[in-house]
Amino acid sequence: RWAVRRTAENCHKLGLKFTLDMDWAHWVDEFVELHPEMAQWAAVRGEAPCFDGRFDLNMPYPNLPCVQVAEVTAAYGVTGHGERVPLDLAGLGLARRSYNSQYALPSLDDDHAYDHHRPGYGAHYTLGLAGAAEPRFRSVILYVSFMNMALADVAHPRYLQVQRDVLQSYADAGLDGVGWDEPGKGGGFTGWKCGAGFFDFFRRRHGYELRTRIIELDEGDSETAIRTRRDYHDALNEMNAQAQQAFNEQAQALFGPDCFRGTHHTY
Repeated sequence: RWAVRRTAENCHKLGLKFTLDMDWAHWVDEFVELHPEMAQWAAVRGEAPCFDGRFDLNMPYPNLPCVQVAEVTAAYGVTGHGERVPLDLAGLGLARRSYNSQYALPSLDDDHAYDHHRPGYGAHYTLGLAGAAEPRFRSVILYVSFMNMALADVAHPRYLQVQRDVLQSYADAGLDGVGWDEPGKGGGFTGWKCGAGFFDFFRRRHGYELRTRIIELDEGDSETAIRTRRDYHDALNEMNAQAQQAFNEQAQALFGPDCFRGTHHTY
């Protein structure tokens, strides 16, 4: 903060204006480490066959920074006719394990035989979930939410408080403006971007629990499925819009109503 204040003072002596780019992804990781409840999540889908009601799902951990398992978000049983039936997670008796293996099924790599001279060949961290469902299901679909410990869930109240505290810490820096860089960080194709705060925000905004309809983000063309996808992306956009509005209003209170505000958008 001292360096920012001195830089702003020197700019003003030269007749220049000084704005600070507040890229939240450059400072938020240390706060997520202290408060993991505000971590950003990715809900990843996996499917495993059922044999006499037993299933054993093995899925690679997603390629996310400092990844951890947050929760099993939802489960569905698939009948022989392809019907998706929501399952009670408490009734599945899930047993969880994690292991390193070249293959998703560890029995294929019992000797842990890998050669570091072969590019792309080596051990991978895998999550295993075993349990029991009704024998009528031919397979089980599970959505597992993984925590990205390097990025925050922008809808979480803890993140919003940290955002206020960080901006407040520059109150005496004499800034002429602040910018917010890439609010959409963390979006991608690894899984469905979410979090504990986001799920609460979604429920308040749209009046239902996204966890109960998360499979509709992946499949289906019913009116309900289309509405779920629309609501999901609406919530992502509104989450960022509200956080940026709070940020900009605080900046104006600190640095004046005409201070520069700007955003470099991402999807």
